[in-house]
Amino acid sequence: MSSVNLTKASLHFLGSSSDLPEPFIFQFNPESITRVQNYSEKNSKITETIRLHLVFNIMHGLSDNNPQAIEHGIYPLLAALEEYVTEQSKLTRLPGILRKMGPKIQRVMVLSYGKRSIPVRIVRLNIKELVHNAQLTPLHATVDLSLRVLSESELNGNPRGKAALDNYRKYRESEARLLTPLTHLE
Repeated sequence: MSSVNLTKASLHFLGSSSDLPEPFIFQFNPESITRVQNYSEKNSKITETIRLHLVFNIMHGLSDNNPQAIEHGIYPLLAALEEYVTEQSKLTRLPGILRKMGPKIQRVMVLSYGKRSIPVRIVRLNIKELVHNAQLTPLHATVDLSLRVLSESELNGNPRGKAALDNYRKYRESEARLLTPLTHLE
């Protein structure tokens, strides 16, 4: 009997500080991932948004006879995801004259799926609780999560975040080069 090693998508913050939240590993991989790139004529910049459609279900926790899952349903998962929205807003202001340059992103969140790790910011979180128990504890929910890929200028001064963005771009470029021989087929 062979075992399949399934990599799950996750959100996590770069850094080793003990005050950072635990990585958020999705219960199930996203049902769908939509990536949208917008080009601005005004400033000649491309922005990228990633939209995830996630499903959370108590049956996963119940299959392990987990008493916490029976009592709290999937609310701890939903609450942890909501905490990520709060956590990303923690910025460090630069002292004195450097303050005019604006806030420096201290905590860089990364979406990891497959071989991609992308520095992102949650711009929209839509939770739809679909099934509840008698105490109105959510047992099944869908989540639509919109993430904006951080720009180089936002990551300026954060070498780990900048490295993650550079690695994401290099991976995309190397994958695009794999297609080049196929485009010349006639």
